[in-house]
Amino acid sequence: MVKPQAYVFDLDGVVYRGGHPIEGAVEKINSLISEGEKVIFLTNNSTLTRGQFAEKLKKVGVMTDAGMVINSTYASALHLTEVFGRPCCVYAVGECGLAQEFEKYGFEVIRHDARTGRADAVVVGLDREFTYEKLRCAHSHIAAGARFFATNADSTMPVEHGFVPGCGSIVASIRTASGIEPEVVGKPHDPMMRILIKEYNLQPEKCILVGDRLDTDIVAGNKFGFYTVLVLTGVSSREDVETGDIKPKRIIESLTEL
Repeated sequence: MVKPQAYVFDLDGVVYRGGHPIEGAVEKINSLISEGEKVIFLTNNSTLTRGQFAEKLKKVGVMTDAGMVINSTYASALHLTEVFGRPCCVYAVGECGLAQEFEKYGFEVIRHDARTGRADAVVVGLDREFTYEKLRCAHSHIAAGARFFATNADSTMPVEHGFVPGCGSIVASIRTASGIEPEVVGKPHDPMMRILIKEYNLQPEKCILVGDRLDTDIVAGNKFGFYTVLVLTGVSSREDVETGDIKPKRIIESLTEL
């Protein structure tokens, strides 16, 4: 690959962990942007809006704007608009960014009480204030006929000093209660990757996708034909590659090697 059409970076575990940038990541990304390379950020994290992710990146020093970010909440809003043919009524299990993104694109959002109206869909993102009551409401809407969507199914998320439960743990509880499998939007599932390719008119075989998770970033990139790079600053390890079936095209210790 002589000159990539675009570099696609995951965020958590690649650019930063929690609120702290990973050593060398900001400098490398800014260097690519300064050289005129197309840089895109693709994250399963659903807690913020695209604009809020851009602001977070700016705070750690990355030169970016909302148009360079696709997160699973934004992708879910686009996907549901396509599925239903219009913005619809959703019961949102998640943090403020999820509801705000859906409302921005014309959806009616029911946040907590299942009795305030019938939702067309239940949409689940990471919710660090998840409660039994939210589980009950999600179950009630699904039992009444709402379709069940997950922004992502990540089991864990890297933070400054290790890992915390991810959106997938919340999705699993709702799946268990309802007996219904969710339609998952985020990596490694197709909807988010198709939105990425369409949004930026990408030719995947000419693009580099960099991530820290074999089961999401690398699986998705390989499936759609990207040149995949696993960076060892997040979830997956070199041992995971050696002992597993998922293989990136390249492994690097940090973005400074890219």
